[in-house]
Amino acid sequence: MSMSYGILKAADAVTVVSVGNSADPDLLAKTLQLNGIKASAVSVGDSSSDATGVLNAQAKKLDADLMVIGAYSHNRLREFVFGGVTNDVYKNPSIPTLMTH
Repeated sequence: MSMSYGILKAADAVTVVSVGNSADPDLLAKTLQLNGIKASAVSVGDSSSDATGVLNAQAKKLDADLMVIGAYSHNRLREFVFGGVTNDVYKNPSIPTLMTH
């Protein structure tokens, strides 16, 4: 992971959220913990869930100040034509959002 951990280290808490089976949030939370970040993990929804809606609801539930997401896991053309989480969050962020690739 090439991202600087500075912004995450400054947070009171970091919650890694995975929707459905998209990723293992525990593994990422443990990696963050090894780098001095107060991180926990949660899996919500299932593979048929509206990922953007689930992420926005979880951010509200956690009273989050910032959402950090990986941008464009699919190629950009496919994302533009068919839509996706990155595109949805970009167009309608519910809270300030940092997208990283």
